[in-house]
Amino acid sequence: MNRSHRNEVLVILSTLSLLIFVFSPIGCTKNGQSPVEAPAGLTISAPSNSAGEFIVTLSYSWPESGSSQDAYTLEESTISSTSRFVEIATSPEGAWHQTFSFPLNRPTGTYYYRARAWVNATPTPYSSVATVVVTSTDNVRTFYASYTNLLRFSSTDPAIANTVDTSSDLSVGSNYYFGTNGGYEFNHSASLLSFDVQSMIALKTILEAKLILYPRSLPKDPVGKYSVAATTQGWVHSRITWTTWFNLGSYYASITTELAAPSTTDGPFEIDVTAIVQNWARGTWAAKGFMMWTPDMRSPDPPVESHRAATFESDDNYTNLLRRPQLFVRYK
Repeated sequence: MNRSHRNEVLVILSTLSLLIFVFSPIGCTKNGQSPVEAPAGLTISAPSNSAGEFIVTLSYSWPESGSSQDAYTLEESTISSTSRFVEIATSPEGAWHQTFSFPLNRPTGTYYYRARAWVNATPTPYSSVATVVVTSTDNVRTFYASYTNLLRFSSTDPAIANTVDTSSDLSVGSNYYFGTNGGYEFNHSASLLSFDVQSMIALKTILEAKLILYPRSLPKDPVGKYSVAATTQGWVHSRITWTTWFNLGSYYASITTELAAPSTTDGPFEIDVTAIVQNWARGTWAAKGFMMWTPDMRSPDPPVESHRAATFESDDNYTNLLRRPQLFVRYK
């Protein structure tokens, strides 16, 4: 090849390199995907001031055809509105509602939030930044469950009552139904939740305390009440079963909260446990944990199909970190 031909080849290669550089996708993405433009924009809203509890709401005009991977991600920075953002929550995949809310609570300080929507696993550009200034004379803490256990009993499978379950959803309630062989069958479920809070709340004045759970499924027949009480003793997470707990476990019956079953999976199921946590803080009771169960386990008379149990996200089985079982405490 003569020199003129070599020069022509170099010019062509240089031009191709420039074109490749110009048309290469730009942007930091997840799983190697490039950001897509938001057709109607992604908006984020939050209160500018808060006493500790607040909600960050995201809104996005999703494409008409949703995907099982469509979701929101929320990021937080405690440094500035332009740097040091960390992803703190993700909405359930496939839950492509037009809006989605993340309930948060934070101690005194300034917090910055931004978000993205993921369309078919491809991210939109970031939203604008929402700033929340938390100012409160009260202290606010959210404790996530140290561990949780599901306790189950089945009229058709005795082994279930002796089975340790640490990784399933939590559940409370009873289901009654006619079996395949014509017999009448039932299942009962209860849940235990432990929070490592004793040293953090000792001798504090407890102003408010809430046990916060996120329902996964609702009872078809919301009959009867659910009960919540403080346990008098701890339990071995890797050993506890329906049989061992109901033979040996106990709770403080003097303060028992009764409430109706949850009615929606879109938000938190909040249970007032202020009186229980006040006893823990005073040292009257040791902070061993909570028991949730249904006190009425009698079969319907006459027998009918009745599905009364609800399920909740647990410390091992959750949609995102913010939907794990929580104990919210406000104190002085």
